[in-house]
Amino acid sequence: MELEAASFVCRAVGSNPPAQLLWSWAPGGPDVPALPKPIGGQQELASSSLLELEKLSWRHDGAQLVCTATNNQLPLGRPNRSLSARLKLSVKCESGDSQGES
Repeated sequence: MELEAASFVCRAVGSNPPAQLLWSWAPGGPDVPALPKPIGGQQELASSSLLELEKLSWRHDGAQLVCTATNNQLPLGRPNRSLSARLKLSVKCESGDSQGES
């Protein structure tokens, strides 16, 4: 059963130059194509990425998406040149028929 599409936004603020954002499936899964998404205000110190999943199904329940922000312009001695945020999907499927099927 296919469900409606889902959209997720990842933002990194305060990095100069702005961080590069990358979505991937966890653990160690392939990169997921996403679009840069402009955000208002502090544009020069912010990055944003929009991920749209068009074919989400019950098979995605429990799957994890990771957004990683990386700034390779930071000095090599810095311990955190990248930060990640992990999102666990909870997919629920409901029947449109309140009486169910026999």
